Amino acid sequence: MAAYTSCYSFERDPRKYAIDRQGDYERRAEEGIARGDASIREVRTRAPGDLTLLFYELISKFASLRSAIALSHGTTDGAYFGQRRDEARFLGTCGGHHVHTPLDGEPYLTYQNGFLEKLSSLLQKPLPPTTTLGRRSIFEITVFNHRALAERKWDTPPFIEEIRRGCGVSEVPLTEVIPIGKTKDCLSHLKEHDPELYLREKVFCALDEMKKRHPTIPDEASWVIATSHLDEWELSTYFTWLSPSERQPLTRSAVIVVHQDLFLIEPMLREINELFLRCIGWDPSAEPIPGEFTELKNRVSLLSYTFSHTMPFVRGSAAIQEWLRAAIFRSHGLEMTYNRDASADLDALTALSLGDFVTVHNRNTTLARRVVA
Repeated sequence: MAAYTSCYSFERDPRKYAIDRQGDYERRAEEGIARGDASIREVRTRAPGDLTLLFYELISKFASLRSAIALSHGTTDGAYFGQRRDEARFLGTCGGHHVHTPLDGEPYLTYQNGFLEKLSSLLQKPLPPTTTLGRRSIFEITVFNHRALAERKWDTPPFIEEIRRGCGVSEVPLTEVIPIGKTKDCLSHLKEHDPELYLREKVFCALDEMKKRHPTIPDEASWVIATSHLDEWELSTYFTWLSPSERQPLTRSAVIVVHQDLFLIEPMLREINELFLRCIGWDPSAEPIPGEFTELKNRVSLLSYTFSHTMPFVRGSAAIQEWLRAAIFRSHGLEMTYNRDASADLDALTALSLGDFVTVHNRNTTLARRVVA
């Protein structure tokens, strides 16, 4: 019986998560995946209502496990692992309204460099919309010079009174903290009723964070802002810069990924639940070529892509979706091995389209018949 292994982050920064306790991490992850596999097999023959609840039960249990591992290992910011972004109050960009991941350090750096090369190409030739697995991908990219930013006030922070007024909560005293549930409603209201103010806050927060991380960015730099879409969903937004003398992002630039809006997490999870049901309902007879598992990989890749862009948890989303994928494959009697030089989560976040990710995911995923001793 093959055991679960997780290599990508550990090999690039052994102390980042497990603090030299990778063996314990993998043992406990293996136990969690085994329990997930058993739950899927047990519930698969039940009523559809039970199956619908199963997805939420699994990610909740995986989240609790990821939290327990982080806390027991003394991982930095361990309390944030397994915490839902739309339920926990935490210190993120702009008070937690917009959550970002900088790609300018390990274990992300290799992906950042490749992503910057992709952006450079897109500045010369934009990517047309594509359709994969019946889903439409759009990758929008725009360059704003420093004058355009100033004209739209994107280089100036909105007053808190403006944000609260735009959110429809101007009656709440400034001394009171808006509950996280109300914050989601506020941001949704702001985006619907004052999209320019919403965008101003989002862009300013990202650019401000980037300038703090890279204080030598020239004031005259232009900013590249890109957004990935899947059907009607706005997924992740990317920020990098062009120095005045450059015409395309170079490797000395950096990228910040701003993750999906808080108020979209729950509706996205409902959609991912439907994808999960298709994954566990896979029938081998649906495979065009017996034994190659292409259809199953396609279904799981769509789930993985959507989950990565949703990033439901403050920390630990990558591990939770990795364990979910492994449990799905095991429930069909298959052992998953992902390319040790790659991360499915980062493959998804830096893909320019669903189609690009499906190709990479399926190439990096090796499935073998599981043999139980």
